[in-house]
Amino acid sequence: MKFSAATFAALVGSAAAYSSSS
Repeated sequence: MKFSAATFAALVGSAAAYSSSS
């Protein structure tokens, strides 16, 4: 669960950063 949560957070953060940058 821990790994899954960390991965999800990283994915969401990356997508948000990309969307915001774009």
